[in-house]
Parts: sequence; C-alpha cells; structure tokens
Amino acid sequence: MASRLEAIRLFWSTWRPRASARWAAASLAILLLAGGAITLALLDAERFRPPIIAALERATGRSAGFGSMRLSLGLTPSVTLRDVTLANLPGGSRADMLRVAEVAVVVELLPLLTGRIMLRRLELQAPDILLETVDGVPNWQFRRPASPEASATTQAAQRRDDPLPEIGIIAIRDARLRFPSAPEGGVAIARIDATGHGNLTLNGALRWGALPVTFDAQAGPLARLLGAPGPAWPLRLRAELAGGQIQAEGEMREPRGLSAYHFDITANLPDPAALATLLRQPWPRLGAISLRGRLVGDGTGQPPRAEELTLTLGPTRLPPMLALSQARLHIPAADQPAQLSLRGERGGEAFTLDGQIGPLAGALQGGALPMALTIGHLGAAATLRGEVAQPLAGTGARLALSLNKPGLGSLNAMLSERGGFFADGLELRDIAAQGPLLAGGGTLRLGRNPLPRLEGTLTLERLDLDAIRAALAAPAPNLPLTTTPNTPRPAPPASRAETRLIPKLPLNFSWLALAAADLHLTIARLRLEGLDLLDVHGHAMLADGRARLDPLALTLPGGRLTLRAAADGAQPLPQMQLSLRGDALDSAAFLAVFGLTPPFTGRGEIDLDLRGQGADTQAWAASSVGHIGFALTDGQMPQRLLGALLPRGGQGGAGEIAIACLAGRFDVVAGIAQARALYADGSLGRINGQGQISLRDETLALRLNTDLRIPIPGTAGLRVRAPVPVTGMLSTPSFEGMGLIGQGLSQIMGNGGGSGGPITLECGPALGMARAGRSGPIPTSLAPHDQPGQAPRPNLNDLLRGVLAR
Repeated sequence: MASRLEAIRLFWSTWRPRASARWAAASLAILLLAGGAITLALLDAERFRPPIIAALERATGRSAGFGSMRLSLGLTPSVTLRDVTLANLPGGSRADMLRVAEVAVVVELLPLLTGRIMLRRLELQAPDILLETVDGVPNWQFRRPASPEASATTQAAQRRDDPLPEIGIIAIRDARLRFPSAPEGGVAIARIDATGHGNLTLNGALRWGALPVTFDAQAGPLARLLGAPGPAWPLRLRAELAGGQIQAEGEMREPRGLSAYHFDITANLPDPAALATLLRQPWPRLGAISLRGRLVGDGTGQPPRAEELTLTLGPTRLPPMLALSQARLHIPAADQPAQLSLRGERGGEAFTLDGQIGPLAGALQGGALPMALTIGHLGAAATLRGEVAQPLAGTGARLALSLNKPGLGSLNAMLSERGGFFADGLELRDIAAQGPLLAGGGTLRLGRNPLPRLEGTLTLERLDLDAIRAALAAPAPNLPLTTTPNTPRPAPPASRAETRLIPKLPLNFSWLALAAADLHLTIARLRLEGLDLLDVHGHAMLADGRARLDPLALTLPGGRLTLRAAADGAQPLPQMQLSLRGDALDSAAFLAVFGLTPPFTGRGEIDLDLRGQGADTQAWAASSVGHIGFALTDGQMPQRLLGALLPRGGQGGAGEIAIACLAGRFDVVAGIAQARALYADGSLGRINGQGQISLRDETLALRLNTDLRIPIPGTAGLRVRAPVPVTGMLSTPSFEGMGLIGQGLSQIMGNGGGSGGPITLECGPALGMARAGRSGPIPTSLAPHDQPGQAPRPNLNDLLRGVLAR
C-alpha cells in the first residue's frame, strides 16, 4: 500500500496541469485528472483540495472554489463537486462569473494510468453563467497568468505540452444564462446534450424569455474548442422558434474565444411577433420574414457585422390604412447604407417608399441611424432626411420632412417620434406650408395612448379647402351608357313633416369615443363652400366621448360671428349644445350666406343658446332649453312684405318701410319658445307681439298687437289698431282676422280709422330684453304720431259700424 501511495504522489508531482483553456470546461477537465488520481490512490479527497483549486486558477487566471467533494470507486471512478464557483473579472456586476450547483465527472481508469485524460461523462447541474463586458474586456475570455521569469518561447512550449482532456458525453441541465441585453425572464436552458467523440455534436432546448427554442449543431473536434492548435473550427447550427427556422453555417478561427468567425445565415419566420421577445421592444404585426446573408465578427465583444444581407417581408397590413405587398432591405456591408424598398397601398391608392438607412454598424453599437427616404402617394412626393438617435429603442428620431404636391404647393416640418418605434404617435414641429392654396405653420402632435389623439397649434395665412378637396378627389368612375331615356318623375306633394324648417338629421356621437383632440387654429382667410371666411380663430377639444368647440370665431361677409358647440356621446341619448353670437351684422349679407333671400337691411344682432338631447335634430329641438334673441336697428324692408298684415286696400304698396328697431327674445323650455319680447317700430307704426312657438312641431300661437298708419292712395291714410293672431307653421304662417277689416275698408276708401288699445312698449326696453341687458344703440322711434291740434283721424271701428248699420 505504501508503494502505491508513493507512486501516486510521484505522478501528481510530475504532472503539471497547465491547460490554458479560456472557459470553465477546460478547468473542470484538469479537476477530473486530480479526481482520477485520488480514486486510484484511495486517499482522502480533502487532502487534494488545495492542489485542485490551484490547478483551476492556473488554467483560467481566476479565483476558483467548491464546497464538498465526493469520490466513487470502481473501474469507472467518478468525482462529484458541489457549489463550484469561478470568479468574474474585477469590477464585474457580481463576484462570480460561474456558479454550478453540482459537477459530476465519470473518468476512464486505464487511459488515466497512461497519462491520458478521458472523461466518459461530464454533467453540470443548474449552472448559472454571467456573460458581460468589464472595462471593454469580455469575461468569457480566460488568460492564464504568465510567470514573470518564463520567456515567451518557454510559455509556448508549455502550452504545447499541456495535456487536454478527451470528453465523451456532456450533459447540462437547468442552466441559467445571464447577460445585459437578456429578455425579461432571462434565458433558461432546460438541457444540452453533446458528444465529443470525433467531431462535436449537440442538441438542446431553452426558453428565450417566454419564447421556446430548440437547436442542434455539428462542429469540429472538441479538443480544438478546448485550446488545441489546428485549422479553423467549422460549425453548423439550426434553431427552431415560433414556427420558424434559423440556420447558420461557417467557421471560427479561435473557437474558445468566439473570435474571427463568419457565418452564412438563412432565416424564415412566419410569425415575426417573436421578435418583440428577442429584442425586448414593441414590434408591429408583420407578415412572414425571410433573411439571407453573412455575419462576420472578430470576438472583441462588439455585435457582428452584416454583409450582403437581404431581408424580405411578406404581405403586411399596418394601421391605420397601409397594406404592404412588397418590402425589401438589402445591406451590402456593415459600413455601407442599407437599401430599402416598399410597395403597397394606402386607402386604395398606390404607395411607394425607397431610400437608404444606415450604415447599420454604428446603430448596432448604440450610435445614431441616418436615413434618407422618398415616399410617393396620391401624386405627391415626400422626403425624410435625418437620423434616429437610439435606433434599437426606436427613439430620438429627428427627421426633416418635405412634401410637394403639384398644384397644392409644399410643406416642410421636423418629424420626431412619440414612444419607441412611433408606438405613441409622432410630432411635427416647425411646420412651414407654402402654396397657392395653403400657407402658414405651427406644431402638430399625433398620438395614440391608448386612443388616437391630435393636438397642437396651427397659424395659417390662407387655406382653400374647396380647391384642396377638388385636387385630392379621385376621378369619377365611368358609368355604363343606357339607351332608355331617364324621364324625370314629378315630385310628390310635400307633406306637413317636409315643410318643417328644422331638418331631421340623425345625431350619432358614438364616434367621439374613438379619438381625442386639443387643437388651436388661426386662419387669416379660409375658403369653404364658396365662401371666404376671414380671421378664423378656433379651439377644438375632444376627450372621453365628449367634444367641445369653444370658440369658433370668424368674419362672414355679413359680419363677425362666434359659435360655441358641445356634443356628448357618452350618454344614453346624444346631447348637444349650440351657442351663436353675432353683433353689428349686415343682416342682408349675413342671410345671403345661408342662401336666404334678405327680407330687410340693417344692423343685426343674434344671441342663441340651446341645449337638448335626442336621436335626431328634430327630437333635439323638441327637448331644447335656452333662449333665442335677435335685434335689428336702422333698417328698411319692402312694403310688399307686410301684405299679409295689411287690409286689402293697403296691399301692394310700393316703396320701402323704414325700421327703427326690431327686437325679439324667446325663452325656450322643453321645446316651447315663449316670447318675452317681440316688438317692431317703423315708419308705419308699431307692432307688439305675445305668445309662443313650439319647436316640437314648429307650430305658431302668436298675437300681434298693431298700431299702424296705413298709406291708402287718394286718402290721408288709415290708422289701424287691431290684434292679429298668427297661427300655422314657421314655414307657412297664417295671419288671421284681417279679412273683415279688408272688406270694410274697400267700401270706405278715403277715410281712416283705428281700433284696439295703445302700445306702451318702446325700442329701448325691447332691445334691452333682446340683448339680455347688454348695451347697444337705441334708435329714435319712427312711428307716426298725431300732432297737437290736429283733428284725429276717423276710427275704423266707427266707420265699420256705420257701414254695417245701413
């Protein structure tokens, strides 16, 4: 027994484990040699802990350690180490680069006696591996410390004499791989099974974050991977993930350091949504991806370089209306720009994009990504030039946008993203538009968080929406010719409902919940529906299914008008509020804007505020609450327009009637407009009205008290004081009670008369009520009065009684 022990000690003292492998497998092989010697010697394993650790540290240049060690005897002895650690580079994110719960090694006994290290099986349970770069040095590169007194020639000779282990089967279970850009959840390796007899083959399964991946590979000899000299080391790898396949075939000049390599790669991914997991970034829903090219690296820790890389994308739909039929990206080399080409449709119209991106090498290393792109759509050409500061995150875009459309002019702006890869929209700053139909600038932000949102400020010198709409309109489709003449049918008679002034338009505000907005707008001249609107100022807001225009102020041909409106689509029934205010309006020009024949001229005012709810505009009017006010001063109207109010003998008069004031104020409750003031003062006299108008069915129930001086040809005129009921509808009012007066008047031409009580209201109080107390001009009454000492004119009632008594 003593002689055998002495022989083992001599073997141990003469064998010098100087393997210079740069990673943990070579270090473990040295440990196995010590384990085999221990097994042969049947000695206490703890006596060899110091030399084993020393051997590991000499091989890697790192501090090493382990917990307990167990030996199993037999013709195939084994060694089991627990809690094995290998130190990280100084300054790393954690102290240990490698932690292994258990390392089990089964040794071939006979080769060990002859000086060969043959491992039948090497198994690692739950290794935890950290890969990182510390001060620019990859921590997976191992360097054996050189002895100060050893020359370079001596060190090279020692490396040639270092024995390298031969490994039969390698098994790794439940490994965890950590690195700075790892996906959420890390990389968990369920298994790796490899054989090192001859050329290395392996297969395994892992999870990249939540993405399952299986792989297999064939490579050169394991000894070359462990540091043996030789030619370039070949490698062929195939991986399957997300229903797709990636293949790489190439070689490494120095496999143990992952340096000086090149690989030809092909990839086919039918569901590229998996890229979101691989890149840890949001990724749009894309069509199938096909990739071919070459990756070249030098092992310095930098990302690989791409050469002759071509990526094609299958048919893809991108929100909101872009459908790509063809997409191709070609990268000639890492230091050259990539060529991009897209073809597709947007809204049914052809869409093209061509240009350059990159070089990509700097972008993959964290630098900016330059780009120069040209886009064609709807006969317009747009260019994008600039860079993306953080391309891997899709942020930091600063792109100069230029848009040109023949006949419309040009638009320039600075484009930037909102959220990675424009996930939250985009921003257009320093907008400058110039052209015959559009000129001005501002800032716009288009977002989606989570709903589409438009916000910003625009200040325009001119905007011709009529011309822009005509220029962008698609040509009318060709209609088939017909030989049958199209004989116009007579229009059906208008029903009572069709004679209503308030149209029946549906109110559906559900779409308000689909977007949000906050937009300030100023336009010096706006062309819309043939009208020139001047000095337009508006503020539009949309949020939570509610919209508000507060205000929209503009100058019409008739004067300045301010509109405020609100709509609420979040309620069971649509709700809407309208407010309209206009002062110092040219009443004739103002009404002509809306296609109405001006009945009078003068300085007009309008004050309307109504709110209600309903499925259509008629239902909304029937439920409305608020007020309607109007006023006219210093005006004129044709006498013929008062024909319905005049006795038959006074109808058809020529000339103009001067109007001092016309004032009306209606308070509206539940669709019933009650007159608080309805007054007119003019050269014929005065009219004071009472009653109500129903907005539910547009019926009238008014009473006009008149005090008029009717000019009768050949007479001194006739004074009429008579109440006139007004019924019917807004579109077809009926003035009752004038027939009898007209019959009597036809028999007493040349006389005059009057009836009814006096009218006490004046222009001032009437206008005050119409204006809701606001100040304004109050004209002098034009109603004729009897002069002092003048004989009173005959009373119409007395004359009628005389006529009827004969």
